[in-house]
Amino acid sequence: MVRAGGLLAPLLNMLAVYHWSIPTVVFSSLSLISGVLSILLPETRRKELPDSTDEAEGQQPAPERQQNQGADCGLQERTAERLHPTEK
Repeated sequence: MVRAGGLLAPLLNMLAVYHWSIPTVVFSSLSLISGVLSILLPETRRKELPDSTDEAEGQQPAPERQQNQGADCGLQERTAERLHPTEK
């Protein structure tokens, strides 16, 4: 598939003779279509994706997702931990 794209890229650029935006539209639409189709892959289908690279690499477990219970999003708890740290 990659080789086909490499072969077609110069040909698509030749379409700029007819209108300058044709190659841009073709390349960007192919990118968008591939991004949408990647959602259907079994690795990402109906799974919650990691929020950070540490979670993605498996170094840190994903935190339990809780529904937003107010506008502070846990700010009070984090602030309290910083002001009064507990020893581990």
